[in-house]
Amino acid sequence: SRQAAGSGATHLSKGDFLVQGDQIRASDNGFVYVRMTDGGLLVVRPKSSLQIDRWQYDPANPALSQIRYTLTNGVARYVSGRGSHAAKDGFRFNTPIAAIGVRGTDFTVLAERALTRVVVRSGGVVVSPFGGTCLAEALGPCDGASATELFAAAREKMIQIRRGDQRPELVDTSIVPSPDKSNP
Repeated sequence: SRQAAGSGATHLSKGDFLVQGDQIRASDNGFVYVRMTDGGLLVVRPKSSLQIDRWQYDPANPALSQIRYTLTNGVARYVSGRGSHAAKDGFRFNTPIAAIGVRGTDFTVLAERALTRVVVRSGGVVVSPFGGTCLAEALGPCDGASATELFAAAREKMIQIRRGDQRPELVDTSIVPSPDKSNP
């Protein structure tokens, strides 16, 4: 379903348009596939909820794009489009506890109230806990001592952060299931 800011939920159908401020909720056994106008792909998995916080894409000048999503719970996959490729400092993917910036990428995120896990298929991500200069309302990656990067070459690794962690950690996907294997 889709819920626009200040209105009730409506059923999503193929061909529907989404706008800044919309919240996407996937049913218990439903997937929502969204092809963005910049060519990006957003997949919201069952029992998941994602907000389109900011969507400003200029096809004539993609470097000026400002894009921010918040996965409030569940699992979502994001494949970068022209906007996030051209404006890495204007892109952000938030969870309740962490900021995810991109390095041109295809990644999957699991978000719970006190846990975030990220696995990368191509490109890379940088993940930081909120706090200090890393604000949920900002755009772009949060770099610095509290940031952890992961690139697709490390296929057996994922980034995990729990509420209260000072810095995300790299964990082995053979020990902890990756978001690709999760079905919240």
